[in-house]
Amino acid sequence: MPATATPMLAISVTDTGIGIPEEKYNIIFEEFQQADGTTNRKYGGTGLGLSISKTIAELLGGFIRLESQEGKGSTFTLFIPLVAFDTMKEIIISEAAAGTEEELSDDVNQPELDHPQGPLEGRKILIVDDDPRNVFALTALLENHKMDVLFAVDGKDGIKTLLENPDIDLVLMDIMLPEMDGYEAMRRIRQMPQYQALPIIALTAKAMKYDREKCINAGASDYISKPVNLKQLLSLIKVWLYK
Repeated sequence: MPATATPMLAISVTDTGIGIPEEKYNIIFEEFQQADGTTNRKYGGTGLGLSISKTIAELLGGFIRLESQEGKGSTFTLFIPLVAFDTMKEIIISEAAAGTEEELSDDVNQPELDHPQGPLEGRKILIVDDDPRNVFALTALLENHKMDVLFAVDGKDGIKTLLENPDIDLVLMDIMLPEMDGYEAMRRIRQMPQYQALPIIALTAKAMKYDREKCINAGASDYISKPVNLKQLLSLIKVWLYK
C-alpha cells in the first residue's frame, strides 16, 4: 500500500470466487482482461470494471489494493482521501434532492414522439471525460438502458480507444480535457474518412451561442451544456443513433 499521510477512507469488497494468481495482479486492471481468459462465457463481464475503477480511484487521489488467494477468493480495497469522499457525498446528496434518480427511471418508459426510435440495447458509446463524477453519472444512465460503455480521460486516449473499437456508435466528448482538448480531438476524428459521419455530442460547461458554433465547427454533431440534463442527453443520443 502506498505510504500517505492523508486521511483515507477504505472500502473493501470480498468474494469467494476463483481467486487471482499473484503474477496477474497488474494485468486484471487493464481493459478487457480477466484473470482466467476462459471465464468470460461462464461468468460474463466485459473486463472494463476494474480498469474504470482504477482510473476513477486515481483521479480522486486514491488507489486500489488487491489481496487474493487462488481457489479461495479476493479482496479489493478502495482507498480515497476523505476530502474527495466528502466532495462526492455532497454531490450525491444534491443530485438526489434534485430528483436525478427519478429522471433515470422516467426515461425507461418515456415515449419519444418527435423522431423514430430504435433499440438502445447493445449500442456502444464512448465517453471522453476526465471528471469521475461525470463518468459515474453518464455510465449509470447508459448502462441503465443496456448500452455498452467505453471511456477515455483525454482526447488522445479517446482517439486511441476509437481506433481500437471501430464498432463504437456514438461519442460523448467533453471539451475541457488535459493533454488534448475536445475541440482538437473532434477535428482529428473528422479528418479520418471512416469517422466523418460518426455522431459526436460535445459536453461543455458553457451555453453561449458562440460556444455551440465552436463545437459544431470543430466537428460535433450536437452539443449539450453542463450540468448535463440526463433526459435531454438521452433524447439527443436517440436522435443521433437513428437520424
